[in-house]
Amino acid sequence: MLNMEQIEIRHLVICLDNQYDPDVAKLKEHHPWVDVYHVATNRTDDQVCEEIDMALLDGLHCFSKLAFVGGDIAQTLAGGYQIAWIKDTPGIDEELLRFWGSIEPVADSP
Repeated sequence: MLNMEQIEIRHLVICLDNQYDPDVAKLKEHHPWVDVYHVATNRTDDQVCEEIDMALLDGLHCFSKLAFVGGDIAQTLAGGYQIAWIKDTPGIDEELLRFWGSIEPVADSP
């Protein structure tokens, strides 16, 4: 059985049309391996999905905790990718930390 405290876990945030940017430095105080991707939504659906796919592929080699952050577009895409969605709010850092603390990491992201 894996000891989750002994492996590195990637914490990935995919931001779409968000007003409030996660504070990467603050998040890294709690989790050293944090990646935040900002995906522009003013392109075709295929281009948006391709950029998301590339972000997800970057972490296939490790355990991950994933979340989409943003409004309606982020919520819709999160459902399609079967990844958690967190509403864009001024307290996004605390929401992410609370979320990451409540879930088990997954191997091989979708």
